[in-house]
Amino acid sequence: MTEPRLFAEIVFPIPLNKHFTYEIPENLQGLIQEGSRVIAPLGSKKTTGYITRLLKTSDGTKCLFISDVLDLWPVFSAELLSLAQWIAEYYMTPVGLVLDSMLPPGMDRRSEKIFTLTASIGEYEIQTLKKAKPVQSKILKALLVYKQLSLKALVKKVGSKNLAKNIDELKKLQIISEQDVLHDSDVNIRFEKYVRFSPALTDEPERIDAAMESLEKRSPKQAELLAYLKSWTEERISTEEETEIRQSDLLQVNNAPLSALKGLSEKKLVVIFEKEKIRNPYDFIPDKPRDLTLNAEQKNAVDIIDEAIQKREYKTFLLHGVTGSGKTQVYIESIKRVLELGKTAIVLVPEISLTPQAVQRFKAHFGELVAVLHSRMSMGERFDSWRKLQSGDYKIVIGARSAIFAPMQNPGLIVIDEEHENTYKQSDSAPKYHARDNAVIRGNLNKAVVILGSATPSIESYYNAQSGKYTLLELTKRIDGVPMPKVEIVNLRNEKNIHTERWKPVFSRPLREAMQMALRHKQQIILFQNRRGYANYVECYDCGFIGECPHCSITLTFHSHQFKLRCHYCGHTIPAYRECPSCGNANILNHGIGTQKVEEQLKDMFGPDAVVRMDLDTTGTKGAHGKILEKFQTGEAPILLGTQMVAKGLDFENVTVVGVISADTSLLLPDFRSSEKTFQLLTQVAGRAGRKDKLGRVFIQTYNPKRSAIVFAQNHDYASFYKEEIAFRRELMYPPFGRLVLIQFKSQDEKKVVEHAGHFCDILRDEIGRRLWAKNQFDLMGPVSAPIAKIRNHYRWQILIKVSKSFDKSGVHTRRLISDTLSRHDAQYREAKVQIGIEMDPYSLL
Repeated sequence: MTEPRLFAEIVFPIPLNKHFTYEIPENLQGLIQEGSRVIAPLGSKKTTGYITRLLKTSDGTKCLFISDVLDLWPVFSAELLSLAQWIAEYYMTPVGLVLDSMLPPGMDRRSEKIFTLTASIGEYEIQTLKKAKPVQSKILKALLVYKQLSLKALVKKVGSKNLAKNIDELKKLQIISEQDVLHDSDVNIRFEKYVRFSPALTDEPERIDAAMESLEKRSPKQAELLAYLKSWTEERISTEEETEIRQSDLLQVNNAPLSALKGLSEKKLVVIFEKEKIRNPYDFIPDKPRDLTLNAEQKNAVDIIDEAIQKREYKTFLLHGVTGSGKTQVYIESIKRVLELGKTAIVLVPEISLTPQAVQRFKAHFGELVAVLHSRMSMGERFDSWRKLQSGDYKIVIGARSAIFAPMQNPGLIVIDEEHENTYKQSDSAPKYHARDNAVIRGNLNKAVVILGSATPSIESYYNAQSGKYTLLELTKRIDGVPMPKVEIVNLRNEKNIHTERWKPVFSRPLREAMQMALRHKQQIILFQNRRGYANYVECYDCGFIGECPHCSITLTFHSHQFKLRCHYCGHTIPAYRECPSCGNANILNHGIGTQKVEEQLKDMFGPDAVVRMDLDTTGTKGAHGKILEKFQTGEAPILLGTQMVAKGLDFENVTVVGVISADTSLLLPDFRSSEKTFQLLTQVAGRAGRKDKLGRVFIQTYNPKRSAIVFAQNHDYASFYKEEIAFRRELMYPPFGRLVLIQFKSQDEKKVVEHAGHFCDILRDEIGRRLWAKNQFDLMGPVSAPIAKIRNHYRWQILIKVSKSFDKSGVHTRRLISDTLSRHDAQYREAKVQIGIEMDPYSLL
């Protein structure tokens, strides 16, 4: 009996907002489900696609067949498919790209065209063809040498991108042929070889002794391996552990060749077998958990959260706790309640630098139930964590923003630590989502509890708590009654007038004296400077020439260690100037202060081993964050210097002095969030000082001591800061009262980018006019050149739309407006040379 025809809706990870319908072959009908990964033909290739819906009928058009299914079980649960659909709609991103971003990198499979010679052709024929058809001659020569090449490799060897016409001619002449080859994924399950005694020998230990005795003279290495394996096995049996040993360890310890082990296998004395290897960079034995008793505020918070957990209902809590108030312990106690109900938990941290400390803390309580996911892990490590989370072996995941997509079974709790941090917003590639908002949606889909924790909540989150959308929980006191650190504002304008010969331009006298006293008492120091490099820019004293990046509208930063000038946007690097490229004079001045300059002066003052620096330049290698923090934690280096990596969530009991080298770095940026960012950074970094019985002191150096963000941070006064900031936001219709949409145009052709931005804006205004939107419901700004007008040789123009949330609460009218504008623009003006990017709720307007 013929099975009824079945069809599937598939999306692909391509920038095209379209679903494709394919027929499911009979042999795959029992295997393919919604959420499955499949291989299907797309154009001239076969590639990985994702099943979003199963259908009993098609739209009547002829459908291609799905080629294969990649997994025994769907990689996306129903709730993750729903989350992906919400993200696709809200952030105006094709759902195929959203689903692709939810998976670890390296899992997809794609076909590629491979070209080979089919006719017998030699050097003579190639040389003959060289004058008449030079490109074809190069193609044939490359294939003659390398036998077979992909199109990408051919383009590289021939040195020309337009090969299609020449390849077609050679195919018609049957000189070359092409074949579709489906490549394996870049990441797979890894196996390791293990060794144990043959089952018969395990039950009869006297046979092991006899075998050792018979091999002692003929094959001493084999006898040595048996003796070691016997000792190992007996020890493992006594402790009730597995008796196998890793093959590589067995050979290394005994300095034995593989041939000796294979000989034992051939004699049926040992069994060599494979076991799956789990790649885990955080596979360490954690410290024992600290014996902590919750204070009254913590217990109250845990009880209220637990009430929602027990009811199995969705609820979002904003846990507003001062620095050092024990928010992490509230998370841990809440996770214990969730695990008791057979559910799982997601914990997000804003920086990879915080992961080692967070993992240590959570593993101390939950051991092998904890997995980690972040972008600095290798593809294999991320793949293994993802698989074990999907299978349910791990119950808790800790990671940066992408961990919100972890394939948890039955999630009951989602924690966003330091919820105010901008690193939760993805802005560099689609989908441009905010992990905090995704967490709220995912919590709602699963009837799970969401905890947003911060000492300095975002204005939006605190407003949601004040208006009743979230439930506010407050921790107003530090653990064990430790007082908040004393914060001193140092006016650098006055400091310049009173400095002595020993005064260093980076450090004010109060900060320098406090550092000296801390080091005398064997205490530690954290210094914060939110600029890496040595100097912000270099200038010729004689002619005024300033070093700028030729590819971006930005000055080059001086890095003293490599004596290089580097662009922090595109990576362009050149040797630092020894003389001015414009006038030839050698009077080159270094302006501004970066972490390298601060480090240099610290080493001059306190010695070369006194300081460790943590910024993007020192944490580029795998595991670098952990090594730097370990060096500081053990006291090997008493001073930790860094960018905003050191301002968040770090907990070191011996830190008594915190110094902010320049509080003005973020304060003066042309961004409506600059005051909020400054207050948050200063409050957070100040919170690193003072724990247990050690009183903390904080020094904020600034040229703007009366700015409200700095004054409120000095007094740890979030309430007053919020009151001032919310009034400013309400007046100018900024979030949380207005929704922002940033539309950006990029092209290497400046004329085209200006032209397209203008056309788009004209259509946008026309669409708004058709909808009869009132003037108090929206604000349209632009098109204008972006604050950084050029990055990586691409000119940037942008349009900013503000829409009142009282008019468009969910953003559906705004999205429809932009979608209709895009359709009209694409029909009239669309050109591949101009890229149009749409970002909902941009965190930064730079």
